[in-house]
Amino acid sequence: MTVPYWHGPMKRFAAFSFLLCYSLLGHAATLALKGSVGYSHMVTSVIVAADNVSNTGATPSGQVRLELWATPAPYTGSFTGGYQLAQYPIGSIAAGASVLDISSPLLPWTNPPAGTWYVAMVVRHGTAYLESFVVGDNLERFTTTRFNESRPIWFYLPVIAGGLMPWSAFAVGAAAAGLASLARRQWSPSRDDLRLVFWAVVPTLFFMASVGQQPRYVLPVLPPLAILTARAIGERIEAARAEPRTALLASATWATAATLVLCAGLLYRLQPLLVATPPAILATSVIGIAAGGAALAIVALRRAWAALPLAAAAAAVTLLLGLQFSVLAPGRPDAVERMAASVAAHRTAGQPLGSLHAFTRNLIFYTGLRQLDLVDVPGAARFLAQDGSVLVVLLERDLAAVASALPTPPRVLARVRHLNTATLRLRSVLDPDPDKELETVVLATNR
Repeated sequence: MTVPYWHGPMKRFAAFSFLLCYSLLGHAATLALKGSVGYSHMVTSVIVAADNVSNTGATPSGQVRLELWATPAPYTGSFTGGYQLAQYPIGSIAAGASVLDISSPLLPWTNPPAGTWYVAMVVRHGTAYLESFVVGDNLERFTTTRFNESRPIWFYLPVIAGGLMPWSAFAVGAAAAGLASLARRQWSPSRDDLRLVFWAVVPTLFFMASVGQQPRYVLPVLPPLAILTARAIGERIEAARAEPRTALLASATWATAATLVLCAGLLYRLQPLLVATPPAILATSVIGIAAGGAALAIVALRRAWAALPLAAAAAAVTLLLGLQFSVLAPGRPDAVERMAASVAAHRTAGQPLGSLHAFTRNLIFYTGLRQLDLVDVPGAARFLAQDGSVLVVLLERDLAAVASALPTPPRVLARVRHLNTATLRLRSVLDPDPDKELETVVLATNR
């Protein structure tokens, strides 16, 4: 059915729908567009809708999206191209499953050139995932600053040292002794030694060459370094039984003891930011970490090297548990769970939910709801500007910018204040100012 539609310099639009579903790399998902489809155009924005998108194939689909296209001719069985007007991602669809009653939020509309066009709705899957994974998540992360700013070439060295805590001083000592032996041509590594060294060094050098450096990328190099460090500690303890010279072992042990005591002091100093941590948990963590440092100091003072592995392992456990239960997971419900409870308390049936720079990845696991990533302030403003009632989760510091783009400011329904450990830096520990370091996340609505 052809429906005339005039807008500005464009002469006529004909609205209809069709299905564009193609396979990639043997992808066997088959999509079917069923029922009614449509769109609502509002000058610079558009809403797309569809009754049913089904995967009738035997495997899950790729990342599916509805697309609105302006085509030069009516669809007759093959897609001839044209200009994309808007798109709306609806996620992957499991084999045999369907997504029902699809209605997008307000989407940006891109005008095609002046002329006569036919509007086609497209269901597309396949290349979006490939482009995102291969180009975006790999090539662009490696070669561009799209995902993070460029970092110094030595960025991973402190990351690796922190990942080896509290064994870092022993690892540095072992590396220094190994390089000295190599310089004197006295190092005769076994095949296993070489495998462990290559396992640690090659990935580190590879990621050091990347622009998009992230701490988690070098986590796989920690196991070989831990094995090499443990072997070096064992060899030094054996050597200490035969000769009194244990300067390297003693220095590493004293340094580790001092580091643990320092960690205990810094954890106590972080108290103003640990708003979700019970005082008893924090005190226990501080005392336990400091006790681990004291135990290593006693080992070094008495040169009781046979007790070093047990004392160091116990210190590592107290450090891990102390940081886990006082900083990383201080208590339940945590901030995202409290926000999910607020969403459940205020949301009405079918009310769309979006997020801007807050709980983007984890809120969905606690709400179980479809959630739109609004990406930027203009996107959040468009989402809140639509006629129907919507909910949005965003940082309070973004609220003013979003409100300035709307005729009526959003109404705040709930607030959650928390410490985002992903943003913790050394300055956070040295100057733990709650006004600077704590984030406030709000739940707001346009009605």
